[in-house]
Amino acid sequence: MSYCIIRPDVRIMLENPPKGKLVKNPLTSVADVLGLLFGPIVTEQLILMEFSNESETIRIQGYLPKADADYNKVCRATDDRTFTYLNSRPVQLPNFVKHFKSAFRDYFGVI
Repeated sequence: MSYCIIRPDVRIMLENPPKGKLVKNPLTSVADVLGLLFGPIVTEQLILMEFSNESETIRIQGYLPKADADYNKVCRATDDRTFTYLNSRPVQLPNFVKHFKSAFRDYFGVI
C-alpha cells in the first residue's frame, strides 16, 4: 500500500491468491488514493497538514484527523496504517512513528 499512496500517478496491481488482488489505476492525488484504499468515511475526516522550516530545507506533510473527527474510525492503536516516506520512498522509522503518535496522543488525548 505504501507505493500506492506515494505514487498516485502510477498503476499498481498486487495479487495475493487467498485474499484477492488490489488494482490501483493512476489517480491525480494522494487524497484520491486514500479514498480508494480506506474509503470515503475515513478520508472525509482527514486534513492535509504541511510544515516546513524557514529555509524550506525540511518539509513535512501528512494527513491527520480533523479536530471533529471520529477517532474510532480514523485512528488505530497499531502502526499498520501509519506510512512514512523519505524523499518519496517508503521507509520504516519505528522510533519516529512512536514519538509522533505519543505527541499526537498527548495533544489530542487519543490513539
